[in-house]
Amino acid sequence: MIGIELRDDANSPAYFLVWETFKERIQRGELQPPVEVRHEDYTENQWLTIDNLYVFFRHSPHNYPMGEYLRRKFAEEDEKKQAAAQVLEDDAKRFHQHPSGVCPVCSTKLTGEITLTGMWDGPINPLIGNPGHGSVYETTCQDCGAKLESNDLGHHDRQSAAKLKWFKKN
Repeated sequence: MIGIELRDDANSPAYFLVWETFKERIQRGELQPPVEVRHEDYTENQWLTIDNLYVFFRHSPHNYPMGEYLRRKFAEEDEKKQAAAQVLEDDAKRFHQHPSGVCPVCSTKLTGEITLTGMWDGPINPLIGNPGHGSVYETTCQDCGAKLESNDLGHHDRQSAAKLKWFKKN
């Protein structure tokens, strides 16, 4: 039985509601701040006012400002999205700024062996010129030791390190 623990305020005794009853009481406007809730997943098992639950905003008939905990969670998610977008943008810039056959980490000309590791099954990424198909190669930079990967972009005649554009393998 999925449910949530509630109390009217910090000095009140706690009680338990099953999830459906909890949502119905929110929809009827019976639960509102300063009611406090505690749940292992949604509040990390700490007591928070009800305005820190996303379900409260989805089902409440009234408009309330978000609680601090929920604002912080949304801000953290936004930061993660922005960081991921920045990584993609940085990878695309590095990919386009260095010439073929050069390590994107230390700019050393690559002359070592390359290994065919499979077919590209990743997403299509127009930022780095990846059409979503082609062979995938790996090599290691002889100077800095970076593990590098390259998609031949469907050009099967480019089977040497000097002819491929490389990016750092995650």
